[in-house]
Amino acid sequence: MKMNIAQRLLSNKLHELLVQELDFEDSQVNILIDNISLNVILKSLTKEKRIEFYRHISTDDYEKAKTLIKNEIPDFDKKVLIGVKKEFKKIL
Repeated sequence: MKMNIAQRLLSNKLHELLVQELDFEDSQVNILIDNISLNVILKSLTKEKRIEFYRHISTDDYEKAKTLIKNEIPDFDKKVLIGVKKEFKKIL
């Protein structure tokens, strides 16, 4: 899986922001969770809210980004968990 620098930075920030309580040694697991999290965010937010989300990320205002996600996607954790379970079923 090849990522450009901006995608990798966003992936790193998403990991810090959204799944910081998880500590996996395997970076592939982190990338998977980051990608699932980003997919949930992008599919769940309206265009205007996605722009707002990216604005917060680009200015390193992660608390506002996290608040936006929690307010706009109240079942965010559940959606990410469902996505992770689906991907693990494919792998296993």
